Amino acid sequence: MKKRNGWFLKIITVVLTLFFLFPVISVLFPGKFSYSIYRWAMDCVIASHETRLCQTQSCAAKRIFEYVVNHEFLQGTPYPCKPLESLIYGEAYCDFQARTLNMLLTAAGIRSRYAMLLDKNGISPHTLNEVYLNKKWRVFDPAFNIIFKDTDGQMATLEQLSEQPDIITNNIRVMAKNEIDVNRRAVDASWYRGLFPLPLEPRRSKPDIDKLNVFQRLTKLYCRLFGSAYYDFYQDAYLFFKQREIKQDDLRLFYLARNYHLAYRKKPALKYYQRLLAEYPQSKYTQDAVFFLGIFYFEVEKDFPRAIAFFNRINEKYPDKWGKAAGNYLGKLWYAK
Repeated sequence: MKKRNGWFLKIITVVLTLFFLFPVISVLFPGKFSYSIYRWAMDCVIASHETRLCQTQSCAAKRIFEYVVNHEFLQGTPYPCKPLESLIYGEAYCDFQARTLNMLLTAAGIRSRYAMLLDKNGISPHTLNEVYLNKKWRVFDPAFNIIFKDTDGQMATLEQLSEQPDIITNNIRVMAKNEIDVNRRAVDASWYRGLFPLPLEPRRSKPDIDKLNVFQRLTKLYCRLFGSAYYDFYQDAYLFFKQREIKQDDLRLFYLARNYHLAYRKKPALKYYQRLLAEYPQSKYTQDAVFFLGIFYFEVEKDFPRAIAFFNRINEKYPDKWGKAAGNYLGKLWYAK
């Protein structure tokens, strides 16, 4: 009996030691492992913050959808298959937005999958999301900022869009009339209707929530148990090592600012944004810092006059890259004032 108890205590000791050392171990492991844990921890922080006031999954899904729409934009050259970089740099295609939405919904405990729509030749002209709510897979399209609704006001499915093409036209018409919801890229109703009825079954992903590994589950448990204290420590440790890989000083400052911004850490985010603007005014990342500072003051600080000043600065000095997105935010600010 004593031997059994001794082995049992040793096993418990090893398990508890690994449990409490996991954050340190995961940071010290170089490459894909530490990156994947950090990305997942960021997803958990964002999902938790954005859905903190929601009582239903529908509310949570809409809040996260809005977050993706407001932080990823249809432009640029996204990093291959890296949703976190799409958030950091704000540059995405429709499939990247769909992947980001999937990850964040998974962190919130909501089943989601992306659906690559296929034409008759098997080529995908567009990717969107299907989110499982009220026992059906509902269509969420972050690229065009549309959550389709049927004639009864319920969130529509892909099958409904195929069978009732008027749903598409009506939803796009409503979005166009509501200025506050106008997205950066105009939606061509005829183009969108041309995708339906679907000639081939969409290529769908398996919901990420069905394939979480033990490390992701452990990371989520840490976030729940220790909250921001755990994540702040983990983020600081990860970025301490990560920034050493970045040779350009201006890029390093932007990377730090944007990571802290995404994690709702106001003081370090503002510190690094301001350093970038002061020390590298001619940097190509300056326009990115100006744009994201506008978002920072709009969403985080609720300082609308400053947000307007930064978005106007984009229109005056950097209209080519962020002009349309800044105009979209200025429209929202007009309503928010």
